[in-house]
Amino acid sequence: MDDKALLHEVWEIRRQLPRVGVRKLKVMLYQRGHDAGRDRMFGMLKDAGLLISRKRLGKM
Repeated sequence: MDDKALLHEVWEIRRQLPRVGVRKLKVMLYQRGHDAGRDRMFGMLKDAGLLISRKRLGKM
């Protein structure tokens, strides 16, 4: 699987679920027949600017 096709699949998933993280994306892609390692996914999404920043919870 090349990176462009994998990023296209990520973009399709993120269109429906914009806040889904890399680990869940990896599982969803595996269910669709794509197998990519977690580190490869982090690297690809970082290079493409598609990483989601963590939500910070404020003090109460």
